[in-house]
Amino acid sequence: MAEYYRNGLGKSNRFTYEFGDWMRLLSSAGENLGQDYLYIGEMYPIAELWNWSNYVILNLSDGSGMVLPWLDYSFNDDTEILLIGYVPFGRSLSEFGEFGSGGILRLRVYF
Repeated sequence: MAEYYRNGLGKSNRFTYEFGDWMRLLSSAGENLGQDYLYIGEMYPIAELWNWSNYVILNLSDGSGMVLPWLDYSFNDDTEILLIGYVPFGRSLSEFGEFGSGGILRLRVYF
């Protein structure tokens, strides 16, 4: 899967990011800092009810991005557990280059 996103309100390079742009990114009104983004992902079933996925988000405007390895297991039709990691890359003062690595463990129940 691949997707391109154009943010008309974004900046064309990282040197034009302003304080207000960073605050908008952190607020509920925030979207993204850059103009051009590429999202690439794949999912592969590794066993019955287990899936391994890899996703990459690239900010083409400032050269930063984030790699998201993803493992999920379905207990049944209504319950799943997800383990998601994220590893950012990019220069200082780029959108994703300012984040640290981490992960999320999520239990999702549908009803």
